[in-house]
Amino acid sequence: GGGDCLVAWSDRRDGGTDIFGSRVSPAGVVLDDAGTVISNAASIQDQPTVAYNGSSYVVAWTDARDSNTGNDIWGARVSTAGAVLDPAGFPIAVAPNSQLNPAWACDTVNCLVAWADQRNGSDIYAARVSSSASVLDVVGIMLGVGTEPTVAFGGTDYLGAWTSVSIDSN
Repeated sequence: GGGDCLVAWSDRRDGGTDIFGSRVSPAGVVLDDAGTVISNAASIQDQPTVAYNGSSYVVAWTDARDSNTGNDIWGARVSTAGAVLDPAGFPIAVAPNSQLNPAWACDTVNCLVAWADQRNGSDIYAARVSSSASVLDVVGIMLGVGTEPTVAFGGTDYLGAWTSVSIDSN
């Protein structure tokens, strides 16, 4: 993002578990010493992941703010100057049971976030998110069965991979 990188982490400094971020220069200089609050919603925010969409950083995390749905996937954009563009965050995957372990990749128009989804067992889902923070696949697209997804963009297509879940009957 403009030559700098954004690093995000879960932080318990205020008594909760929140998402913080800091920009780091190519020389390794931390530009936001104390970190910037990206999400401090109620309950626990954890497992952040960061990508760059060509104009801003995008951060996704596992979020437990809604006790009715379990863990969900939420996101926010952060400008290259370090300003949080979506201070309340925006929901990416809100479904029964838990959605966990998000992973991002971006092309020049949209980003793809994948996550482990427990609405029907142990599945991997994904959704496209526009640069204006609109979720284009509201219910998500099921990619397969497993956990711990990762995604990458290769210039024309996205590639998704995940840990396979199998049950040995022996």
